[in-house]
Amino acid sequence: MRNRLISTTAVVIMAAAAAAGCAEQTGAAATPQHTAEITVNNTTRTGHVSCSQIQWLLTINATADQSQARAMLHLAGDKVSVRSVNLENFDGFYGVTGKGTGHAEASFANGAYTITGDAAGTQSDSPADPKTVHFRIKARC
Repeated sequence: MRNRLISTTAVVIMAAAAAAGCAEQTGAAATPQHTAEITVNNTTRTGHVSCSQIQWLLTINATADQSQARAMLHLAGDKVSVRSVNLENFDGFYGVTGKGTGHAEASFANGAYTITGDAAGTQSDSPADPKTVHFRIKARC
């Protein structure tokens, strides 16, 4: 009888350990957070991000409130370079960074792509006046 009690106790302990292991794998650590922090002219918004990759080209589409940021990055091993960034409706600002316009750099660390730079564009209330703004996009694909 004592052997049965020890065997039953061992089975219960192993089952509890296995259940705890499964719970950890299906928790928040296993599900990546698809979020983005977008800062334009020192105003930060947090929103949703979707990312898609075709070969070495990564497209990031981040939305926060009525604002949207789209970035195209080129991935080459551990190096990330910016092809283009499009900012739409950040407090009325619409702008771009790309070949010959503005400047941007990208990096990847701790599960997030970070893009910083300057975008050239205009405010919706004064489209004839060009404006350059500093931006930062941190996307957790």
